[in-house]
Amino acid sequence: MLTMSEILIQQYKMKSYKELKEFISKKIDEGEMFLSLDIKPNFDDTPDYWETDLENLFTSPKK
Repeated sequence: MLTMSEILIQQYKMKSYKELKEFISKKIDEGEMFLSLDIKPNFDDTPDYWETDLENLFTSPKK
């Protein structure tokens, strides 16, 4: 299980929400199935609907 706080600590060089989404998408491609949204990512480009947006990465078909 991915945990948002652990991702942000381990991937401390991330500069944007877009980079975070790319990282999570890569982990999903590697077989990750769960994400704990224990904290809000504190990037300037984090949308208000970030929780739904990240959950959709796991449930939406890949393009």
